[in-house]
Amino acid sequence: MNTFEILATIIVVIAVIKLIAIVINPKKWIDFSKALLGSKLTRPLATVLAAIVLYYLIQAGITIIEIFAVMVFFALFIVIGIAPYMSKLYKSIKIGDIWRTQWWYIILWLALMIWAIIELI
Repeated sequence: MNTFEILATIIVVIAVIKLIAIVINPKKWIDFSKALLGSKLTRPLATVLAAIVLYYLIQAGITIIEIFAVMVFFALFIVIGIAPYMSKLYKSIKIGDIWRTQWWYIILWLALMIWAIIELI
């Protein structure tokens, strides 16, 4: 298996487990998601895993431009799932906390965007 097949297999297995869990016991899946995403370790762990995946994608020959192109598809796909919950989500956001809570995410986005812009030029 090559890098792409390994990564695709990982996401397919996770998605199948998620769908089965949602069909069998949605509350258990939500409880699991809350525990997972509510952990203080989630963001650092996700950052490390994202860096590892990015490294392997680059090593496999994908460019940052190709990654951004795929991100367009994935972002739109996420919108399909999250759109019904947005009004509740927006009510829970404290505008004054955005910079304090999202600084790391913003820095990562800026770094990736600068990299993409450099590649596009």
